[in-house]
Amino acid sequence: MKIKLIATDLDGTLLKNNNSIDSETTEFLIKFQSKKGILVLITGRRLNEISEYIDSLKMLDFKTGYIVFCDGQYVWDISNNQIINNQFLTIKDVIFILDHIKNYSFNVTLYNNKNDFVLLNKQTPLKRIIYSLCRTLLKKNGRKKYTFTFMIPFISSQVVDIEKVVIHTNKLKSKDMHEYFGKFTDHFSNYNITLMEEKKIEISRKNVNKRDALLQITNSEDLLNDDVLVIGDEGNDVKMLKYFKNSFAMGNASNYVKQAAMYITDTNENQGVLKALKKFVGDENDRLGGNTPSGRGQTPMSSS
Repeated sequence: MKIKLIATDLDGTLLKNNNSIDSETTEFLIKFQSKKGILVLITGRRLNEISEYIDSLKMLDFKTGYIVFCDGQYVWDISNNQIINNQFLTIKDVIFILDHIKNYSFNVTLYNNKNDFVLLNKQTPLKRIIYSLCRTLLKKNGRKKYTFTFMIPFISSQVVDIEKVVIHTNKLKSKDMHEYFGKFTDHFSNYNITLMEEKKIEISRKNVNKRDALLQITNSEDLLNDDVLVIGDEGNDVKMLKYFKNSFAMGNASNYVKQAAMYITDTNENQGVLKALKKFVGDENDRLGGNTPSGRGQTPMSSS
């Protein structure tokens, strides 16, 4: 059995703490691509923040790989230079989310597609939040004067470029954040919800996550679960690590993330990615090593 696609997170995974990639790992991934292997960089960063890694791995030379950035909001198919943009939150979504968390003592940050943000807190009235969100949209549509009562029907179905709502606080312990995460998972079952660094919760559209973005790629490439190897270290990697059979959590990941993966490798400072790759892809860089976990058979890709 042969690994055909490697998907790796960047920060805390492929990147060392000084934001560099180990030279041996770079060489291994270049060799993998030279044998028609598909390399996917899958990150929460924006595209302009990872160009040096795309260059150092020679991904634009091989043109077989993909870049998943902003945690699955965008998927760049390098072979045809096409970027797929998954759905943003609508203002109606944002109002629904804010209304359900308004009684909690959290700070809230809204991120748009330019990485601008609006920082909100418990003292910010919901009416003022909605008003500020709508101003730009209404101006774009030529409305010189507007009132709050006019805004609601006008914007209920409009889309603004809000990628995610981030709920955060430094006042709670990690176990308390896990408890809130469980509650919010029930409240926001129609959205993607992620626990990050065990101190903040991110809410986005249902299909905006690393697992679903990677499934877009594997379905397009007609790959099976066994064809894929994934590596990550954070809460935004959990769905991906749980779904794919050949999954590695980094040694520097939290226990929450480690429990989601099939295997645990070394840390990002000690060639953890390279060690995982050598275990499964092998020194020859053209075949799968190790054993498939007992009781887990090969299945076609799906997100169900």
